[in-house]
Amino acid sequence: MGHPLNIVMCEPLTWDSTTKVGSHHYAEQLAAMGHRVFWISHDIHLPSLLRNPGSSPSREVQRVGIHHDILSWHPLVPLPFRNKPLLDTPLVAKLNRPFCRSTIRRVLKEHNFETIDILWLSQGYSSYLALDTLNATTTFFRMSDNARAFREFPKTYAILERELMKRADV
Repeated sequence: MGHPLNIVMCEPLTWDSTTKVGSHHYAEQLAAMGHRVFWISHDIHLPSLLRNPGSSPSREVQRVGIHHDILSWHPLVPLPFRNKPLLDTPLVAKLNRPFCRSTIRRVLKEHNFETIDILWLSQGYSSYLALDTLNATTTFFRMSDNARAFREFPKTYAILERELMKRADV
């Protein structure tokens, strides 16, 4: 192996989810090989913080993984992009992007991820938030499911998914 790679993984599940998927295992294996992994989970939105201030995931960067060698974090967005009336629109998805852009960059910089070798995108909204925000040597999109089969996914997510597919290197 050459030098350790900086890998940013954008995933819809939190790191500590009771359901562990392939991406969790990839992250563990990549970290075990000596690469630096930063896991960006689903967003936290302002209405949920106002409604349930103590029940949202932490907005602080957490050390996770078997050896606590993976960093995990949730971006904060003003509006939830959800399968609900008025929120399931490309406009809501696009409005959140500029709000997150500087925060995502700042958090990654604070943890020495200014240079990103691999940007790992998957079927989650955090991938869309990262798309125009982060520059990487290689952008990889991992499609694992038919997102339209899950009722929680916004119906307009298919538009975002096509953009992710077009713009990824792999």
